[in-house]
Amino acid sequence: MTFAENTLATPVKDEELAKPESVWRLIGIAGAWTLLAEACAVGLGLVIGIAKAPFQIEATTNFHLALLVVGGCSFSVVLFCAAIGRARTVGNGDSRIGLAIAPIAGRPVIVGLLVAAAAYAALRDYATYKIRPDLFYQFGSASPWLIFLYVLMVAVLAPCAEELFFRGWLWVGLRRRWDPLPTALLTTAFWLLLHLERGIALTLSLLPLALLLALARQVSNSVRATIPLHAIYNFVVALPLILMAVEVIPLKGSIPPAEPTRANVSSQVGAPTQQTKPVQPNWPKQNTSPIQPSWLSGVAPQKPSAGAPSTEAATVVNREVFAGSESRIGAMNFVNADCSSGEMPEVRIVTPPANGAIRLQAMTIPIDRPSTDSLARCNGKPVEAMLVLYKSREGFAGNDTVVVDVDFRHGKVRRVVYNITIR
Repeated sequence: MTFAENTLATPVKDEELAKPESVWRLIGIAGAWTLLAEACAVGLGLVIGIAKAPFQIEATTNFHLALLVVGGCSFSVVLFCAAIGRARTVGNGDSRIGLAIAPIAGRPVIVGLLVAAAAYAALRDYATYKIRPDLFYQFGSASPWLIFLYVLMVAVLAPCAEELFFRGWLWVGLRRRWDPLPTALLTTAFWLLLHLERGIALTLSLLPLALLLALARQVSNSVRATIPLHAIYNFVVALPLILMAVEVIPLKGSIPPAEPTRANVSSQVGAPTQQTKPVQPNWPKQNTSPIQPSWLSGVAPQKPSAGAPSTEAATVVNREVFAGSESRIGAMNFVNADCSSGEMPEVRIVTPPANGAIRLQAMTIPIDRPSTDSLARCNGKPVEAMLVLYKSREGFAGNDTVVVDVDFRHGKVRRVVYNITIR
């Protein structure tokens, strides 16, 4: 057999390729492409955010998820294009060598790593559900089509782009200069920094996955092992979202409703009031909506009056105001599990006041829940609310009553009776 035949029969390893680029050049190129990908994602987000106001787009859960999908897709496309372009350089004209697209070695080990990645993803889902249920249910109420696109992005596009970039051409280029350990450490650090914008806690939670990916890359000598490992992990993490979309995991009861307290009334009422002792409400054990309404204190469920909605008992609220001064007696709003503003409730006046005037006004107000409320962590964030404003006749002193129906847009209408004392 001739030397030429031997050369054709023997696979060329990453470290044996000629004319390797310097490590600093590789790091600089990788950093520049990563920054460009980030800039594209952020730029698209800014454009959409600016366009939101003139086109009157509400910042709903669907809007936030769509923004995440658009940003993630643009970021992944830039990384994918960069990996393809750089692969020819580090592979001496052969993109397959530059991307480490080769048969998988050590398949039994790789299977074990796949199982470990899926198990860790399931463990992370469970920990998120127990520790941060707001993140677990964050996009559960989004459109099923948006959820499908999101899962497609995180389980297909993102793993392919990130693996071809970090553990593809960059790994191949570094291995021509460095040993496996420093190569694995640097590509892992690069990949983790990529997720730092989503918070330190999330970045640290990805460290076990990063180690599994680095080990799979070294053992298999191919991105054909790291891409499915990355995809399986992301798919399992997104699996609860899929199950919510098909209603296998119910959103109902995700966050228990808060009991009305004196602390809660301060955020809902513009004028100071003297509360009567509230009757202990007979709340259900679980919430009946994935979105939790912001209620008022001094609220006691009563037997519904004639004509009251059959699905909810009428609620009596006591208020005290000054004569001739307009006061806010209610602020109807929804707060989503992810602390974003839900759809603004619709308020209809059933019985107008006999001794004054009532006015409805849409306004953005800060969330201010009591410390015992599961959504107290959302305090200070904006929520779209429909204000109920009352003004008595000049010089009038006595009592007045206002009855309104509130549709929180989750299938039930609540009747609220305001007993107003005018001083």
